[in-house]
Amino acid sequence: ITSNNTDKPFTMLAIGGICGRNISSKIIRNCQNYGEINYSTNEMSKGSPLYLGGITAFNQGNTIDCDNNNHISASGGRTQAGGIAGFCGGGAIIENCTNSGNIQVTSNADSCFVGGIVGSANSTTSNCIIKLSNNSAAITATSPTFAGFSGGIIGYMKSFVIVENSINKIHASVSANTFSGGI
Repeated sequence: ITSNNTDKPFTMLAIGGICGRNISSKIIRNCQNYGEINYSTNEMSKGSPLYLGGITAFNQGNTIDCDNNNHISASGGRTQAGGIAGFCGGGAIIENCTNSGNIQVTSNADSCFVGGIVGSANSTTSNCIIKLSNNSAAITATSPTFAGFSGGIIGYMKSFVIVENSINKIHASVSANTFSGGI
């Protein structure tokens, strides 16, 4: 999947290898993505979110036994990218999923959040659960002006998020210009 936006700003964009948005009580199971995902734009304004996921870009449902096997890259504004999901919301479960595709994001207009499994997770009501999942690829977040967050499993987690029994493989490389962590 390759997308280039050169002339139209947007308020939200979700690009997933299998599904753009997985809403509550829906299930994505036993899926594999082998397609590369690339996105670039010069027109994103501060606060306009871009979600990229090897399986689903915006996850509010269940994603189980899925694998991302190819690269994800983006350049633009506020980007949340993950090998499985760009964003994980309340009530969502990501279980027994694997990422082996490198993820590289550069944001020129806002912060970026990049994780081997999930880019960012947050909820105000119920838990987002990430369990029994692993990453074995390089994760890079760069934002020259704002913060870059990267993690082997999750780039940024806020309220009501549980990560358990998940592994960032020893040969995986995680780097960001501001905050990075192995998990």
